[in-house]
Amino acid sequence: MNSIPIFLSPELNYLRTANGFSAKDKKPFFNQWFSESAINEYKDIDILSTHYKEIGYSSPNAFIFHTSRCGSSAAVNYFRALENCIVVPEAQPISVFCMKNNIKIDDWETKSRKGLETIFSLYKNFFCNQSQNLIIKFTSWNILDIKRIITDYPDVPALLIIRNPIEILQSCMRRHPGIVNMQTDPIMTTNIFGNSFHDLSTNQFLVRMIGSFFQAIRDIVDKKKKFLILDHENLNTDSMVEIQKFFNISVNDKMAKESLNFYSKNHGNENTIYSNSTPFQVEEIGNELIEYIEGNCMENYTFLKKQSIH
Repeated sequence: MNSIPIFLSPELNYLRTANGFSAKDKKPFFNQWFSESAINEYKDIDILSTHYKEIGYSSPNAFIFHTSRCGSSAAVNYFRALENCIVVPEAQPISVFCMKNNIKIDDWETKSRKGLETIFSLYKNFFCNQSQNLIIKFTSWNILDIKRIITDYPDVPALLIIRNPIEILQSCMRRHPGIVNMQTDPIMTTNIFGNSFHDLSTNQFLVRMIGSFFQAIRDIVDKKKKFLILDHENLNTDSMVEIQKFFNISVNDKMAKESLNFYSKNHGNENTIYSNSTPFQVEEIGNELIEYIEGNCMENYTFLKKQSIH
C-alpha cells in the first residue's frame, strides 16, 4: 500500500485537481470552496513529491515543539504579529508524516521524509515572500518524532516549550486533548507511544503521554546545539526577544511587549505572562495521580527546567 490520507488545509490555498494540485492557482472564496468540495483528500505521496522536485527544496526557518497546554499558542501568536513571519501551526499534513502510521506503507521512512520535505517546501515557496520567515509549530505528540526531525534538519533552530506536568495534566483533565481518542486504538497507540496503555484509566494515559513527551526531549538535549528550552513560567517579553534573536529574526521590542501583554494573565508581573496555579492544581488532581506524575514525569521535567531560558 502506498497511499495515506493528507488533508490540505484551506490555509495552504491550493487547488486540488485530477492531476495533482497546482500551488500557483488561487481560487476566489477558497475556504468556502474547500469546505464544500467532496475532493479534499490527497493520497498519493509520490505524486505529491513531484511538486517538491519542480519547486526545489526550501527549509523552514524555525521549529516550535511543545508538551501541550504550555503557552505555545501565545508564542505562536507573538510571531504571527510580526510582519516578517509566517507561522504554520499544527498542520495536519505535517502530523501525518510525523506519525508511525498503523497502516503498512511501503518504504514508510523514505516516504514520510519526502512528504515533510514537500510540505515544508510548499509552505515556504508559496506562503512566504523572500523577506518572510517560515516557522513550523508541531502538534504536541509530534515531539515523539523530534529525534528524526532535528537529525534531518540540523541547521533549523528549534524552540522546545515545556510546563510543569501537574499543570499540563490539570488542563488536559478539564478539556481532553484529541490524542486521548487514540487510546481506543491499541495498534495506533503502540505505534506512536510504544505501548497500548489499554489497561490504564484516561488520566493515567494522560500522565504517560506527558511523560513520553518529556522523555523524547531528554533524549535529544545533548544531540542538537541549535535549540532552546522555554519553561511556561518564563514566557515573557525578554525570553521571546531572546528566542526571536535565536531564530535570526529581526526584533521589535515594542511589538513584542504589546503582543505578549495582550495574552497576559498576570498583568503587572514582567517575569511571566502566567500566574502560578500549581498549588491549587495539586489539591484538585489528588495525591494518587500526583504520585503517578512524580514517577513518570518529574525527574525529566526538573532536569529540563534547569536549562530553560528566562
